[in-house]
Amino acid sequence: YYNEYLPRPLGRKKMVQVLGERGLPVSEGSLRTILSVMARDGLLHVGRTKQGTLLSEKGRAFYQTLCAQ
Repeated sequence: YYNEYLPRPLGRKKMVQVLGERGLPVSEGSLRTILSVMARDGLLHVGRTKQGTLLSEKGRAFYQTLCAQ
């Protein structure tokens, strides 16, 4: 999840909550799988315990490409 107004790391629980509020319900386990694939592809920086997840520069560029479509 990337918020252009507040680019800061988010934890999985908060991401699940935000996605649900936006009509995209996902389990924490499914989100963990999605995030690991995105991290493998260099789209995310995944922090260790309690550090959250943040889009990388490559992830931001990909997000902006999606928004432009």
